[in-house]
Formats: sequence, C-alpha cells, structure tokens
Amino acid sequence: MADFEGAVLIGSEVCEYPRIDLVHSEFLVGRSRSSSFIIRHLSVSKTHCIFKKTDGIWTVCDQSSYGTYVNHKRLEKDEPFRVRDGDEISFGPNSNFKYVFYTKDISMNPAKRMRLDEYVNSEEQKLQNKSQVMESKVTKHTAELERGHVQEERRQLQDTLQSGSMQQQHDSLELEHQQAKERTLSQEKLLEEKQVLEEKLKEMQNLLEEKDKGEELLKKQLQEKEEQRLQDLKRLQEQKDAQAKVMLEELRKEVAEKEELIKIQLAREIQRLQEEKLKIEKDIRGELSKNGQSAENLKRLKEELQKVKTDLSNAEGKKQYLQNELEQITKAKEDAESHLKAKQDVLANLGELVEAELQCSICSELFVIATTLNCAHTFCRSCIVEWQKKEKTCPMCRTKITSQNRSIVFDTFIDRIVENLSVEMKNRRQEVIEDRQVRELLGPKLNCEPSHQRQRQRRRTRQSAESTSSSDDHSHDDNSVSSASSTETESETSSSYDSECTSDESSVEGDPHAYYGGYGCCFRCGRKGHWARGCPYR
Repeated sequence: MADFEGAVLIGSEVCEYPRIDLVHSEFLVGRSRSSSFIIRHLSVSKTHCIFKKTDGIWTVCDQSSYGTYVNHKRLEKDEPFRVRDGDEISFGPNSNFKYVFYTKDISMNPAKRMRLDEYVNSEEQKLQNKSQVMESKVTKHTAELERGHVQEERRQLQDTLQSGSMQQQHDSLELEHQQAKERTLSQEKLLEEKQVLEEKLKEMQNLLEEKDKGEELLKKQLQEKEEQRLQDLKRLQEQKDAQAKVMLEELRKEVAEKEELIKIQLAREIQRLQEEKLKIEKDIRGELSKNGQSAENLKRLKEELQKVKTDLSNAEGKKQYLQNELEQITKAKEDAESHLKAKQDVLANLGELVEAELQCSICSELFVIATTLNCAHTFCRSCIVEWQKKEKTCPMCRTKITSQNRSIVFDTFIDRIVENLSVEMKNRRQEVIEDRQVRELLGPKLNCEPSHQRQRQRRRTRQSAESTSSSDDHSHDDNSVSSASSTETESETSSSYDSECTSDESSVEGDPHAYYGGYGCCFRCGRKGHWARGCPYR
C-alpha cells in the first residue's frame, strides 16, 4: 500500500505552534485530549475544526463557536469547504493561530520558502505595526495618568543621553516595548475570556428561556386538561340530571297509572259489594215476608252466623300456623341430612386423597413407619428393608441408597387423618400395622404371603358391603348377610391366593415396561411374575 500523502499548515515563527502536519485522512484540531493536534488555548474550542481528505481533495469543516476563517472569510458551521495550496487558515477572528495550507512539505522548496518568508515578514511587520500602535496608546495613556512625572522622566532621560548611556536608553525602550506587548497580550487574553464568559452567559440565558417556555407550555397543557376535565364532569352531570329527570317522569307516570287502576278496581269492588248488600237485604226481606219471622229470630241468626265466621277464621289461622311449623321442621330435617351427607362426602374424599397421595409405591398401602431415602422418596420401613435384600437402589429413581431416615411427620399426619375417617378404615389401618409387626417378628417365613393382597381384597369386600348397607339403611338383616358373605369371600380369596402364590405354575409375565421387583404377587390377578401396574389382566 502506498504511503499516505498528507498536508501541512505553516505558521509564523512567533506562533506558539509554527507547524501542523496533517498525517491522517481525517484530522481533528482542538483543545480536547481526543484531538489529533492539541492547541491548549482558550480561544480554540475543544473540537475546533476537522480536515478531511477525500479522493485527493482536502476540505475543512468548522465545529467551533469562535469560527474558522479561510482567507479572512468565516466558514459556515458543519459545512465542508475545499482548501487549496496557499490558502490562509486562522482559528478564531483575532487569533494568533494563522497558518498557510500546503499539500506538500515546502521546507526544501526555495520558491515556496521565499513566499513563506515573505508572508512571515509581512506578518511580523503587521505585528510590529500593531505593537507600535499599542505602544503609542500605552505611552499616551501613561502620559495622561502621570503628567506630573513626565517632565522629571524627560529631564532624567536627557541627563542620561547627555551622559552617553545610549545602551541603557535602548534597554529601557526595549523593556517598555516588552511590557507593552505583555499588557497587550494580557488584554487580549482578558478579552477572550470575556468573550467566553459572554458566550456561556448567552447559553445559560438560552437554556433559561427554553426552560421558561417549557414551563409555560406545561402550564398551558395542564390548564387545558383541567378545563377539559371540568367540561367532562359538567357534561356527565348534565347527562345524569337528564337521566334522573326522565326516570322521575316515568316513575310519576307509572304511579299515576297504578293509582288510576287501583281507583277503578276499588270502584268496581265497592259497586259489587253494594250490589251484594242490596241482594242480601232483598233476600232477607223476602225471607222475612215469606216465613213471617220476627226481628229477634233474625238477630239471633245473625249472631250465630258471626260466631261461625269467627270460629272458622280461628281454625284457618291455627291451620296456617301448623303448616308453617311443619315446613320449618321439614326444612331443618333436610338441612341436617344435607350437612350429614356433605360430612360423609368430605370424609370419603379425604380418605381417597390420603390413599392416593400417602401410599407406598411398593405395597400400595398407607405408609407404615414411613422411611425417606437420600433421594427424597418415601416407603414403608418393612417394604424398603425387603427391597434392599435384592436391590441397593431406590425403586422409583434407581439412585443408590446411602441413607434412610424415618419421617415422623408422615406417620403423625396419617394417624391424625385416620382418626377422623370411618371405623372401617381405622380397623383396616390397625390390621395393616399389626400384620407388619408380625412380619417383622417372623422374618422371611411370611415372604410368600403378600399382606397387601389380603388388605386390597378386604378393602374391596368392605366397600361392597358399605355400598350395600348405604342403599338400604333400614335392613339390618341384609347388612348381616353382606358382612358374612364379605368374610367368606375374603377367606376364599386369601386361601386361593396363597395356593397360587406358592405354585410356580401361576407365574405370568406382565407388561415389560412396568416395574417388577422380583418377589410377591399381583393383587389384581394373584399371580407371580408381575405387580399390579404391569398386570396383563387389567
């Protein structure tokens, strides 16, 4: 790759930075540390300008608040401007940072060096002229301030000249010239600082104006929203008033119509009663004239009629009272029956829930001395002990058994729940516990006889007996027969199961995907070779 052909900015010898080499295609000049060339002066912005080279053409883009000048003409901000050889570029309006742009180094070119020297000489001449002007101004100002001392200084100067100390006079003039130059620089620096402060003040004023405008706009928006909300409330209130007025008018019309209807019905009733009265009076007069009865008989008959009416009214009231009492008693009976049924349902559901969630996966019974393994699975203690005689892993997850802990919480919870269940379930639980205790005492002698099969058979027979007894609550003899048949069925099933369990011919292979521990019989069909989950006769 060819080397990059840069450019150079050449300044005067009195400039603080007499040479700037543009060695990149994008060259940043400014006061910030991220600039390609850093000029540490307050009259130069942090990002003053950017020089770019595109297709062999150099452009400069102003980024400052003080301005970048090309040939004494200020550039538009953020707009690139093409520069050519010999263009004069200055950073700021009255800046000392003035340079001449060249695309090649002119240090070895005599012609260009001559042009540069001429430019430098012209710049030095301008600076000397400015220095002389400033010196004259300073001298004039000093003369005005120190009139009383001018003559004394002139006399001393004349004495000095007469004494032949021309060198001292020259040194003093040089010193005064240097002091005037320093004062000029300090004044320029103060002026620049003043400009910077004025610009900052202007920016702050602009920010304050924008803030005031934003607050005014926000206040106006809030006021408009408040007015809109009040209008909405007013409109809503008017709608409510109109609706209330319409409803009141409709209610008045409805009341007037009902009142008119009641008046008509009342007038008809009065007319009917009057007609009945006239008819009764006519009948009474006809009866009196026909039978010739006296007024005393008529009075007696009226009294008897009134007494009969009173007795009839009392009988009706008593009948209504008795009917109300009967309805209350019937309702209380129905409530009691519904509460009893709900309680029975809750107990039944609780029993089913306990059996479903707190069962040992080996024997399918409620936990008896619940034992939790290191993998957090729980089994009956006797079941897991029997299991470990053949396998040393968990029956559920096949994790190696390293520890066993008794779960007293499970045992206590099951005991408390069983206390609230039916008597049948309590007895069954007690039988299971006693059977496990006997098995632990006798050891391997009872391994062939699966207690869970007998418990399952007892459970099914008891459930059948309970359903039979609940369907006919008033038949005690039927309950006795059902209990007897359940006992016979249990004994027959147990004996047949024991005979099948001891026979090798009863072994049947179950579902290959279902787990089988290698011992015991299926509580569904009573055969060896599988457990209930893999029974082929399901």
